[in-house]
Amino acid sequence: MRKLIQGLIALCLLSATFAIGQTSHVVNIPDSTPTAIRPFNVHIVVRRADGTVVSDNWGHNLRTTGGADWQANVETGTPQPAPIAYFALSSNSVPAAAGDCPAGSTSCTLSGEISTLGLARASDTYSHTNGTNTFSGTHTWMATGTQSNIQEAGWFNAPSGGTMALEISFAPVNVEANFTISCTWFVTF
Repeated sequence: MRKLIQGLIALCLLSATFAIGQTSHVVNIPDSTPTAIRPFNVHIVVRRADGTVVSDNWGHNLRTTGGADWQANVETGTPQPAPIAYFALSSNSVPAAAGDCPAGSTSCTLSGEISTLGLARASDTYSHTNGTNTFSGTHTWMATGTQSNIQEAGWFNAPSGGTMALEISFAPVNVEANFTISCTWFVTF
């Protein structure tokens, strides 16, 4: 059993690293599964106004081409870009692709980015524990109206434009007024 758990943790660490050109996909994993052995790194949860879960999915992120440049510049400090601190949602039905934020770009957009109904780009809440090799960002939106086909998210370093370092496509979800969408992005390095 111990070797199985160690193997699952190793798998989690390998699959949760930044992926270059990796296709995003979403898989349902019971929320009771310990975070340490979940092999995915983006968690999207949609709830009705009464708190009932409509959709609970985990998926892999995709690091964009511009995100690879952003990461290199963050780590080397030349030039030092702003940190990723803003989440955006989209109704774009085209799967996430590394080229969605081109090399060196500091003015990326998320095609079909939603900017109304309480679902506009928003700052995340950052979390990291010293001595660990992970950090995360999370944000919860509350819809003020009906929005269909929300199926993509991006993590940017600016409240508009900026570099979209990470992106994910997921199964389309529909929301109504007072529904919430919670997105938590875990990064392991």
